[in-house]
Amino acid sequence: MRECPCCGYMDGPYWRNVRFRIYTMYCKLEDLRSMDMHELATLLEKSPKTDITYKRYIYRYIPESGIVQRIHVTDSRDGKGIREPEQEKHFSRWLPLYQTQLIPVKEAAP
Repeated sequence: MRECPCCGYMDGPYWRNVRFRIYTMYCKLEDLRSMDMHELATLLEKSPKTDITYKRYIYRYIPESGIVQRIHVTDSRDGKGIREPEQEKHFSRWLPLYQTQLIPVKEAAP
């Protein structure tokens, strides 16, 4: 569970991390209803596989598996969709041996 450091709000145990993703979480649609989020559950059922912004989170319902994914708006790639930003770890195959970070590019003098 996640706890807000400011107000102490505890996130429900239904939300789990998506494998191989950093910011995306998921839960079952039935669990969403049990958290008293009936309005959001009906919105997601009416428009499956589309991204819906609801209270600072972006949600997507996948009807084949019955799973709802969510990501915070600030963690999203563009603030509108469920996609995450590209991470530096994806570029590790282009790094020289024993280098752990990308080297910052210096601008050329005019």
